[in-house]
Amino acid sequence: MNPGKTPSDSTVAENTAKVNASLSKGSASESKDSGDKDDVMPNMSEERINAPDANAGLSGDDRAALKDGAVWVKYFNTFLPVSRIVDGQQQLLNKEPEWYFEIQKRLGANYEPNKAVIFDARKIYIGSKDNIYDNPLSEGAWLYNPLGASGDVIAMSGDWEPFVIKVRYECYSLESQPGNQSWENYFNAKIKEVSTTTPLIIKNAWLFDIDGDGREESIVNASNTVFSSGLEQSPPARKDTAIYTLTAYFNSDGTAIDMGGHVSASVSSEPVNSQNNIHESYTFDENNPKYIEQFIAAYQYDRNGNVAVCPIFNYGEYSRLPEKNILIADIDGDGRVELLAMFPLIYAPITVYQFNENWQPCVQFAIYTPA
Repeated sequence: MNPGKTPSDSTVAENTAKVNASLSKGSASESKDSGDKDDVMPNMSEERINAPDANAGLSGDDRAALKDGAVWVKYFNTFLPVSRIVDGQQQLLNKEPEWYFEIQKRLGANYEPNKAVIFDARKIYIGSKDNIYDNPLSEGAWLYNPLGASGDVIAMSGDWEPFVIKVRYECYSLESQPGNQSWENYFNAKIKEVSTTTPLIIKNAWLFDIDGDGREESIVNASNTVFSSGLEQSPPARKDTAIYTLTAYFNSDGTAIDMGGHVSASVSSEPVNSQNNIHESYTFDENNPKYIEQFIAAYQYDRNGNVAVCPIFNYGEYSRLPEKNILIADIDGDGRVELLAMFPLIYAPITVYQFNENWQPCVQFAIYTPA
């Protein structure tokens, strides 16, 4: 793999059913310890997108010395290591993501954050209520609660301040889209590679001045899917529609760096049945088995050209690819922040990005999360 590219999320959703199916055969740890990890989550270390050189770092004078210590990020009810500095050297570097249990074996007793100091990630936000965890949502907003279960706390065994810049968080609704032309141009181009009749929906964004020049950079999620169930049947008017979840980093000049995503055209207006390979459908066939169900929905165009929410009926297991959550913190004690990106989704990676001399995010380390 090219170390200068980030892990793609394009097959996360497709593999979730195989992951869930494997859990019925035994615990995740039993499956992995027996050498079956390729069967549990195949193709999770697929292509990496174009991004600056990953592990090159910064030249001596441009980067302060790293401080000995370790940092863990909270993932649901456990802590996962994202940085470990020994004798001024970063121990957690990889060219492709590693499973958490492999890192656990390598670090041994140092894997757990014993006697570490706990830091609340809310401290990075400008306003106490303007963050992804406490943000008061309008009725039309769509933030999914498990986002608050990943990245809200870090543990640190080191002597430095991790939160050295402030972040402005914005959560959008269908009625209050941000209207940022650079964001719209980028995401529309991605969606139109698959479908020209799918509306752009921007979900949320983190805005910050990473380089101190007085202009904001941003990380933005766009997705037209939401968790929902029990909706009346309302198929979209267009047949060539798509569903998507996309994330991008935007420089202050509006140029974008892809942080992965998923655009799928596997949406059909035909009934789901056992004779074909349809995974999402807007039409429910009552003669099919009971495990066909509707628990996600997608914003699409109706016959009047308005954006409307449409139910998606599923054959077998399907998990909507959720939006990424991020955390910005100095996790190696050099006075410069790193970027952590993560999903509230089992077996998906938590990825650490280092910023290079041009303040572009470069993949430094990634760890696959446990169940």
